[in-house]
Amino acid sequence: MTKATDMGIPFYYVNKDRENQLYGIYAITSGNHGVDLVPVQFVKNARMENENHRKTVDVFLTLHYQMGKFHLEYNGSSLIVSPVDESAARWIEQNTRASSARELLALSVNSAINELEVTQENLDAVYLNMQQK
Repeated sequence: MTKATDMGIPFYYVNKDRENQLYGIYAITSGNHGVDLVPVQFVKNARMENENHRKTVDVFLTLHYQMGKFHLEYNGSSLIVSPVDESAARWIEQNTRASSARELLALSVNSAINELEVTQENLDAVYLNMQQK
């Protein structure tokens, strides 16, 4: 596995009241099997959002025999992950504990890299939204 970022980026859980709760700070590593998140202590400096870099895609993500449709939105700085269907919303509610949420976030980042051509160096924060899109 190769380290893609020197410092970590914050990952947030956005609850139903739209309050951001810090999930953790992780460096993104990539290897033959996709993306992994490694806990770190330091956050890299964030850049400003850029409307010219706004990209979106809807993807189906599968983890532990559960599948849900998610909307990924990249604004030039942050990735916002939102459930699109009921199964995705239930999946997030049931998997907010550390290991499952980290796997879901890694799948989301991997999809953003592959589908939206987001580079790990240009990602400053990730938000997992409870609100259905």
